[in-house]
Amino acid sequence: MLQANKMGEAPILLRIERNAGTAGADMVKSQVERVADTLAFLTAQLT
Repeated sequence: MLQANKMGEAPILLRIERNAGTAGADMVKSQVERVADTLAFLTAQLT
């Protein structure tokens, strides 16, 4: 379904979090991981 709706050749970043919760420390860790994944994805696409 996602591929059918995708326009153009640009790649997409799809991230799945299995244990998404509401604990404070987990939220900070999760945010850091999301930013790290996004930066890694962008770096891979720009190089």
